[in-house]
Amino acid sequence: MKLPYHSYLTIVLAVTSYTCCSANDFSSILKTIEANSSRLENLRKQNIADKAINKTMNSLEGPALETGYLWGNHSIGNRIDLSASQQFEFPTVYIQRHKLIRQLNNNADTRYLSQRQQYLLKAKQLCIQILFCNALIHHLKKDKDDAQVVAASIKKQYDNGEATAIDYHKAEQSAVVFINEYKQYQAMRQSLLAELKQMNGNQDICVNDTLFLHTPLPSDFDTWLNSQVNAHPEYLLALGTLREKEQAFKVSKNQWLPHLNVGYASEKTREEHYQGVKIGISVPFWNARKRIKAHKQQVEAARLELDNTRQETITHLRNLYNEALNLQTTVANYTRTFSHYDNTPLLKKSLLYGQINIITYLQEIHWGHDMREQQLQAECELEMKIAELTATQL
Repeated sequence: MKLPYHSYLTIVLAVTSYTCCSANDFSSILKTIEANSSRLENLRKQNIADKAINKTMNSLEGPALETGYLWGNHSIGNRIDLSASQQFEFPTVYIQRHKLIRQLNNNADTRYLSQRQQYLLKAKQLCIQILFCNALIHHLKKDKDDAQVVAASIKKQYDNGEATAIDYHKAEQSAVVFINEYKQYQAMRQSLLAELKQMNGNQDICVNDTLFLHTPLPSDFDTWLNSQVNAHPEYLLALGTLREKEQAFKVSKNQWLPHLNVGYASEKTREEHYQGVKIGISVPFWNARKRIKAHKQQVEAARLELDNTRQETITHLRNLYNEALNLQTTVANYTRTFSHYDNTPLLKKSLLYGQINIITYLQEIHWGHDMREQQLQAECELEMKIAELTATQL
């Protein structure tokens, strides 16, 4: 059933008072997209592959095999050499590298969750934009139909000599403006739906809502901000990078310790055959100091980057919050204005009783439509800001 405009204002006033618990979270749509998206499936597989590669970092190097056949003179004969050896690092190196691998895997999971969040945030914002188109199309249809009725009425009056050509032309122009804008937003809606369909593995998704249900902004912003920063993917990625660099530094310090080579050697001649175990020690003396120094510098750089990321995230979220507050006030003002100062019924009566002419009537109708469009635009922008502010909940 098509709601009259006054009823719509009553509903909007109720849902934009910022006391309701409902919200356009589109959770069922986002779950469907997460299950069907080939992009997210590729990211999941890449995450598994990255962690599998990380696990190979602590594997032993392959054993070294050597063989030799040396010719001697006729009196001593030939000699056959054979050796096999395996190099081992100091045990603490494997322990520290295992911790490094665990941190690398945690970072891989964090990267995937960040990419997933950004993907679902984009999908949610597409849903919000589609809702905006739905709401505006709903209003435009009423304005378009009214404008066409008025144009048809003025045409009859013009044909009967009861209206001027200016009135007739103005009525036709008004109808064309509403018709074209109606088609424009229909096309925009179809484009947004096509993009959402692509994100859903080319499966259709329906978004039929026409009313914005706004989530109240947090009253204690600072407490909320700290919790959001600590869960923000950019901050978590920077924190993970710092821990990775710190663990890599510990690995490099332990790599200063000697490496052990254990193997088997055989030497065989015409008369004699020697065989047994060989053990060797190698000390990474030449490059260990420089490697440790480089890793220490990387830790310092990662720590500075973490501080910068935290401050940038705080600034970004605070700006989003302030913008959302302003939009919340704007939406409330529009709602109150339409609730108390709607001239649409008065305009029709004034035109019917000849208190205003058709040009004034059309100008007022277009002005009222522009205000409704601005209200919906503000509501759309508010929901976009709130979606980004609460993206960690996706």
